[in-house]
Amino acid sequence: MLKANDARENPLGIQGIDHVQLYVGNADQAAHYYSAAFGFQILAYAGPDTKVRDRRSLVLEQGDARLVVSSGLDPDSPVARHAALHGDGVKDIAFRVPDAEGAFDRAVRQGARPVREPVRLEDEHGEVRVATIAAFGDTLHSFVERDQYRGAFLPNYAARPPLRRRKRRFTGFDHFAVALPAGSLDGWVDFYQRVFGFQETFEQNVTTSRTGMRSKVVRGVSDDTVFPLLEPVPGPHRSQVQEFLNFNCGPGVQHAALRTDDIVAAVRSLAREGIEFLHTPDGYYDDLPARVGEVGTDPSIFRQYRIMVDRDESGHLLQIFTKAIAGRPTFFLELIERKGSRGFGGGNIRALFEAVEREQAAREAGSTEAGERREVERV
Repeated sequence: MLKANDARENPLGIQGIDHVQLYVGNADQAAHYYSAAFGFQILAYAGPDTKVRDRRSLVLEQGDARLVVSSGLDPDSPVARHAALHGDGVKDIAFRVPDAEGAFDRAVRQGARPVREPVRLEDEHGEVRVATIAAFGDTLHSFVERDQYRGAFLPNYAARPPLRRRKRRFTGFDHFAVALPAGSLDGWVDFYQRVFGFQETFEQNVTTSRTGMRSKVVRGVSDDTVFPLLEPVPGPHRSQVQEFLNFNCGPGVQHAALRTDDIVAAVRSLAREGIEFLHTPDGYYDDLPARVGEVGTDPSIFRQYRIMVDRDESGHLLQIFTKAIAGRPTFFLELIERKGSRGFGGGNIRALFEAVEREQAAREAGSTEAGERREVERV
């Protein structure tokens, strides 16, 4: 359900997402994966040869979306420990601001827990000011002030010319969905409202014969500062949100959505690179024209590529979700094309929920069969 009041404030001066930091087991392999499969360009790197002693990091960019993938160089480093505990996933969603110290001070006054006091980083390309607060679980929000910097990314990062030019498939981030423990959803809605001035703009609860989920969306003033927040609802089976929490060892970013101007071309391209998508059953498409009306594309195309469609009062959107890409059944990506709609596929949430449930049920069945085989072998 969309909220009627969408008047938003911006007390921290957030201008958008500066970058998203992922902690991974192997930064070079992850960078190759996002580059080869998703079309990101590798722009810069950091490591011992750039005076960064504890990690290897690569910066990738596509449109307005900037990823930083980092892996630890020592098993006891914070980066390596985080990846070992949570698996590959999002560590920091960093915001671009005109005044990092002011944003940090205001956030802390509103109850945010400080992680890194404002610091100035500088090299021959200028200076950047960065500060960091804690968010859900082990995830962070940094404030990055870079108006006076002309380097590749940050000081101690060296530019790396792209090895090959790739066709751009995505224009930027659209939103970040967050899995939270049961009973904590409303507290985190309050956190984003109180600390960031975000507004709650959407709410939906989903229940199936197996499980359920509560969700609310908080939104800032820029199009990419949008956070659907999810919590499990008790049911006869373990919720998919609870499964994420279990395998992630706590709350975290369940998925990041990448915005595209041509989702059909993007799905075709990613499928050729071996990316697997969640399967939407045929029944979803049987009454699609009656549910969403004319959207300017032959509905058979959506069925062919398993793309979901939804409409609200502002227009329609097209979306599809990859299977988990981090090894564990945790982090995945969404592809979304907006044709006026500012919603989140409210009509598709149940279809997505049930698609993830099917993947979850298959894993549970596989675990049961494996356990039975081990039992037979012991006998």
